[in-house]
Amino acid sequence: MAKDVVTGYDSIEDYLVKGRVVAWNKLYRTDWLKQCGITFPKGLFYEDQCFFFELMPFLESIDEVAVDEVCEVHYVQRNDSISYQNTSRLADLFKIYVRILNFHEEKGWIKTYHDELEYRFVRNLLGNVMLRKIRPIKDGKVKRDLVVKVMEFIDIHFKGWKRNKYIKWDSPQNIYLKTFNKLILKMLIN
Repeated sequence: MAKDVVTGYDSIEDYLVKGRVVAWNKLYRTDWLKQCGITFPKGLFYEDQCFFFELMPFLESIDEVAVDEVCEVHYVQRNDSISYQNTSRLADLFKIYVRILNFHEEKGWIKTYHDELEYRFVRNLLGNVMLRKIRPIKDGKVKRDLVVKVMEFIDIHFKGWKRNKYIKWDSPQNIYLKTFNKLILKMLIN
């Protein structure tokens, strides 16, 4: 098992691209949270993503983020976990992503952080969602319907994602994204 250890971030953009979106590995000043007015959305899954991506642009500098290099959490993520089997939650992910995009638009941040949001959302949809949640589904019709929904969502919100500057980095995830095409999509469906 690899350790999830980060020694720091270069910028707020770097944090948006590389930071873990989970809430359990962060501490926030209460007065700052109240000042920002960001809360977890009620009644939706993937609330950590909403909280993270709406809150981080309120940072004035990456220097406001402190990283503890001591691994103090042992976290096990099982592939058979209920959160990875319930594909009906995908609708919540779409709602969360639209909410985040709308929030950034309202705040005037969408141009500033578009590339970071696009990269994270497309990487999650084509990676985690397609490979870990949709691919294992046995029912072919359900699988195809979900794949169509993911691809339609990407086409509506991130039409030019293949030109995203972060995809140019060398990593296994980015090699997958760079080579993602109709053939790979067909193999995922079958």
